[in-house]
Amino acid sequence: MRLLPKRYASVDCCGSFLRAAERVAHAFDLGRLAPGKEGLATIARALIQAIDELDALDRALPPPPHLEDDALIEGFGALLGLALAETLGGETLENQNRHGIRFGRYGYFDPFMAVRSTLEADDPRETLAEYLDRASEEACGRGVIALAYRCFADALRAEGIADDFEPMFPTSAVMPSGEIVSLERLAQSSEQAPTIARHLARMLNRNVASLTDEQRATLVYPRLVGERFLEGLGEYRARLYAREFASGLWASLIAHYGDRARFLREDEVPDPELQERLALERLDRSRRELKLEPEGALYHLASRDGLDASRLLLPRLQRELESRIGEIVFVGVPHRDLLLASSDRCVLEAAVESAYQRAPHPISSAVYTLTEDRLARAL
Repeated sequence: MRLLPKRYASVDCCGSFLRAAERVAHAFDLGRLAPGKEGLATIARALIQAIDELDALDRALPPPPHLEDDALIEGFGALLGLALAETLGGETLENQNRHGIRFGRYGYFDPFMAVRSTLEADDPRETLAEYLDRASEEACGRGVIALAYRCFADALRAEGIADDFEPMFPTSAVMPSGEIVSLERLAQSSEQAPTIARHLARMLNRNVASLTDEQRATLVYPRLVGERFLEGLGEYRARLYAREFASGLWASLIAHYGDRARFLREDEVPDPELQERLALERLDRSRRELKLEPEGALYHLASRDGLDASRLLLPRLQRELESRIGEIVFVGVPHRDLLLASSDRCVLEAAVESAYQRAPHPISSAVYTLTEDRLARAL
């Protein structure tokens, strides 16, 4: 029996929210939700009540299925997303295999991250209220994501470039040529956003895609990407240079222009073997000391330069890991700024999954074995 209002179906454009929302509505008796803010308030109260129940449980025992973190995030995330879309004039969206709410052309909100953060917060009520305010700002075009895309569009038009890019939420833009432009720094720095956007537009206008031999040797680095990223490219996938080197992991290439970077297209890499070798050599020179930091049974590499996951490609990394861990090495690259390693597979799997779910630039939730210069997915 359908519990949720029929109007929710009209905003579930990607078709994946309603089932999860129905399950949580049934578990928490949330049928016949009122429209607008009244319905949102009912959902918010139910989520806070669920967190209170969870906190009251004996932590030595597993929680009932409907109070498990994953069930709460999936169910309340979907329900909250539908209610926000219905109330604020949005629609559900699946992008890079990431689900969220799209408001107009540029606004974006992740209700699942909102619920996850609320579950983990010291003050759940305040955290949830802050996320609801963010959703309202995105719907009005004043949110961080909406402003970043709008700023980029303004800069393109100022350079005489059509603003017919496709937003790839949360912070990338796919140009008609297939070029992928990261707008992460625009979203992170509202004060500098116009300047950064102008630099990006001028870079596109100068057609820097035509790399010289010198630029190929001095600007290009390897960048690991995963299935989720490639699936999100849709028809543009075929234009991106990417070579699968382990199950679920691809080595792509980026041209790094100081504080900006872009992916190389297939037609920009006439000699893949040479270009990958040059990129790997440059990556190796960029940080001679691999600072593997121990944390319990884990070792992590996190220098925050956007290239730590890519260092999995370095031959000397295996030698470094074996000297710290032993011959049996499990590794994971949940996102571009983190490489994790351990001899304890279970500990590593939990850490990789957690980091992957939180990451703005996720790569893979899988765990791999690194032996004799060979990377293979752990079975």
